[in-house]
Amino acid sequence: MQEKTKKAIIKWLWIAVLASLAGVFTLLFLVSVFTNVPSFRVLENPQTNLATELISEDGVVIATYHIENRSYVQYEDLPMSLKQATIATEDIRFHRHSGIDFRALARVAVKSIILRQSSAGGGSTITQQVAKTLYPRDTTVYKFPGGKAAKMVVIKMKEWITAVKLERNYTKEELLTMYLNSVFFGSNAYGIRTASSTFFDKHPSQLSVEEAAALVGMVNKPTRYNPVLNYEHSLRRRNYVLSQMKKYKFLDVHTADSLMALPIVLNFATQDHNAGLAPYFRDMLRRVMAAGPPERKNYQYKEHYEADLDSWENDPLYGWLYKNKKPDGSMYSLDRDGLKIYTTINARMQLYANQAVEEHLGTYLQPTFNRELRYKRNRPFSDDVPE
Repeated sequence: MQEKTKKAIIKWLWIAVLASLAGVFTLLFLVSVFTNVPSFRVLENPQTNLATELISEDGVVIATYHIENRSYVQYEDLPMSLKQATIATEDIRFHRHSGIDFRALARVAVKSIILRQSSAGGGSTITQQVAKTLYPRDTTVYKFPGGKAAKMVVIKMKEWITAVKLERNYTKEELLTMYLNSVFFGSNAYGIRTASSTFFDKHPSQLSVEEAAALVGMVNKPTRYNPVLNYEHSLRRRNYVLSQMKKYKFLDVHTADSLMALPIVLNFATQDHNAGLAPYFRDMLRRVMAAGPPERKNYQYKEHYEADLDSWENDPLYGWLYKNKKPDGSMYSLDRDGLKIYTTINARMQLYANQAVEEHLGTYLQPTFNRELRYKRNRPFSDDVPE
């Protein structure tokens, strides 16, 4: 009797496992057929918002035009410590799976569902995170019973399919580069190059091991682990990344322990639209490059129209975005297409000019202005003048 019972249990276990697998593959098939999964052609040309860089005559990036402040960096320019920290923290089996890590998924299922552990970790691979970043999730809210769960199942299935397709289209090195160039690090920094510049004022190739670990740690929760906003949380997270590197033999025990004892030393500068040199020049350049063909009806004065018409016909820079098209015939965008604009401005001299103006305004002109206004009966901006 016991032998029959044992065989029956094994039989039903196999049936449950095979039925579950069949259900998963059926769902994958249905999702791939009936939902908007990126095609191979789309995956070969992923759309990522890249910031346009304004480069001075002496080779300095003086500012950017952007929606998402992101600049691309090549795989060869990524330090080994950054690659190792990313793999050790986000996906240690990155080089051994094909987009989906079923072992990690099984671990999460056992720990979170069976053992009820809140620290089960995530089962998403780096490739799945690339898929999620490049092809954002559907934000539609479904209010019918079970709608939220059903939506999440479909989202995960789409990410799995997209991840497998990405693995077939790209090498592991390309996928890791895409990941580090696309993820959000907080403080308006998209991609590793902008994050390195924002938090440490460095190119990614110049990052130390502990700086690379701090940046990798921020990806999980960019606000909570932002060293500017939450230093202690960020320090603990950085040390967790270093401990993962030690665990997987990327660092020896002595080196890891020594790095964990170091503070996070920042050289922080927010990379927003007002940051950088020559803001008025940048605004002028945007208006000139984005200018359309002049039409007389849009001008009050004839001489203004004739001046712009002359610029349109004879100045290659005027209306550049209209005159130069992408290979597919669409217009370039200063905020999305990662253009590089080489200017005649010398970054060092422009910095000196900015400092001179700031000094003159702050130490002489503004105090003089305030003194003059103090004795005027109907002074403008009176609320800003100290009594």
